Amino acid sequence: MLPRKLIQYAMSNVGAQVVAFGMSLALARLVSVSTFGVYGIFLAISSVGSALLLSRLDIAVALSKDRSELVHATLGGLSFIVIAGGVLTPLAIASLVWWSSVPISTSYAVSIGVTICFTSVYQVLLMVAANTKQTIVYGVGRLLNIFVISALQLVSVATGSSIELSTAHAVGQAASTVCLSLAILPSLIAVGKVRKNDVVFAEIWRRLSKYIMFGGVAAGVNILAQREVLVLLVGAVYGPAAAGLVTFSLRTVNGALGMLSVAVLHYLTPQIGAAVAPGGVRALFIKYAPLLMAIVISAVLPLITFGSELYEAIFGAQWSAVGGYVRALAPIFICQFVISPFSVALLARDEHLFVIFWDISRIAVACIMAWIAIVSDLAVLPFLLCVAGIYGLFYFWILLRAIGGGRPKVG
Repeated sequence: MLPRKLIQYAMSNVGAQVVAFGMSLALARLVSVSTFGVYGIFLAISSVGSALLLSRLDIAVALSKDRSELVHATLGGLSFIVIAGGVLTPLAIASLVWWSSVPISTSYAVSIGVTICFTSVYQVLLMVAANTKQTIVYGVGRLLNIFVISALQLVSVATGSSIELSTAHAVGQAASTVCLSLAILPSLIAVGKVRKNDVVFAEIWRRLSKYIMFGGVAAGVNILAQREVLVLLVGAVYGPAAAGLVTFSLRTVNGALGMLSVAVLHYLTPQIGAAVAPGGVRALFIKYAPLLMAIVISAVLPLITFGSELYEAIFGAQWSAVGGYVRALAPIFICQFVISPFSVALLARDEHLFVIFWDISRIAVACIMAWIAIVSDLAVLPFLLCVAGIYGLFYFWILLRAIGGGRPKVG
């Protein structure tokens, strides 16, 4: 039987992804390809920037084991985001605007900065809601964020407004973050009444300092290792058409699985944070891995079997080749969905350097495989299948590291 909280988290994330998918379809029919491309660049820059600023401090919040840890981790994380964002973001905006080789408008650069800062705060607040079991606030926060951003963009395009998609996104992100903070404020005040504990305070700040030192770098490298490196390498070796097909396969499958993967992560992270002792993470993996495997196989198997037909029927004949790319990349999709949530245990143990090394190793192997593909004139699908298989081995490596030590208790 599925845990009730997991079902609630899943429903809220499925709802958010459905709204996002529907809004994206509508938006894609109202704007030109070039306009949508400029917005895609904005999203890419904002994603990397927010990952660097957030420095995985939201994970530190989720891993808090009691109210005292929660209040210190939340306030510490938000303080860093506000101070660092307030200092570094204007400098980054000025650099983007005045650097002659980056021809972007001031509003575009400001939108990037606003989105980076408010997205980072939003992620911390979501984890507070997850840690304190406020599933309704969590669900509404997710839906409101997607809906407000998309609605502002659709209105601006439909009315012929001069407001750019990036500006509408930034305003929507800021508005939804403010609304979420007002919803969570009562619980933060209640949590904040916990008596100050200097020992806990020192320990939390020691932990947060490691997240700040390594988390941003780790998150940036992780984003590159998971998806962007494959797109860049395929584009360099096989050309833009192949890179487009890889991008489309990654975004559609990851988008579909993302409806549940975020819910699984937010549901399991607090449990993993409380189970970092030897055998604890292994017990959680034994408990939840069969369920996660059943979910991902049910989602991916139709794409593996009927991928070409499904993509042609839904997106058009020009996208039928994506089915082959999905089949080649299937090991990555499956391993990432099942194993990634448990790798959070390494962050709870402050093994940030290992996580960075693991991601850099994946990037290095992908680059080596690209060189081999060039030398041996390897076709794109065999190349992707080889990389996906090696990535699968890397996921098993990090799983063994996460669950290592001790045996789970029986009974």
